[in-house]
Amino acid sequence: LAIEDEPGFNELKVRGMYRGWRNLLTYGWYPSGATFEGEAKNQVGMDGILPFARRTSRYGFENLGGHPHLRAYATKFLPHSIIPSRNGFIKYDLIGGSRSRGGGFSVCDMVGLKYLFPEDRVIDYVYRRSVGEDYENVPDRPDGYYNGLLFFAIYAMDFQPENNDPGALGLGNTFFCGERALMMTRSDWSTDALMLNLHTRQANGGHPYADRNSIHLCGAG
Repeated sequence: LAIEDEPGFNELKVRGMYRGWRNLLTYGWYPSGATFEGEAKNQVGMDGILPFARRTSRYGFENLGGHPHLRAYATKFLPHSIIPSRNGFIKYDLIGGSRSRGGGFSVCDMVGLKYLFPEDRVIDYVYRRSVGEDYENVPDRPDGYYNGLLFFAIYAMDFQPENNDPGALGLGNTFFCGERALMMTRSDWSTDALMLNLHTRQANGGHPYADRNSIHLCGAG
């Protein structure tokens, strides 16, 4: 995209990459917002969605930022996966866990979602929990796989300090995905809440959590 109309530019490659991202959102996420694969490494790829969203008129693309599966992931699945103590996320993945910092997904995805929907209070709350109260989860060096520093430099956003009451966001206490047989429920949104999670069905993919029919129960912090 950076060399449009210059020698070497390949529009077919652009269209192919767009199709790949659209297929990922369409077939890699359920309508509920849960992912088809495990969540820890199956990143949305907001680094691609944002540039494509800016070039919709030239290529006739649908705006990937408006994909309903992406919206459900950001505003339904992710907030419910935050543990009551608010310092981690539950991820059903071999490299996930019950207190996954930054969400276990790419923190850069939340930067992109916050940038795309700056006034959405649910996304803002998840972003805050992802980057950390003091932004301690923001990458501080290239990791050899993905340079998150570049993404943060381009799309840096601050969370809304006053938006810190998840109980006021109208989320309800339960998330359920029938296709994946995944339930995440809690007694309330306080830090002392009782949280119960249950996952019974296989999620085929590269990094699925293997222990089916177990439960995750936590409470009192």
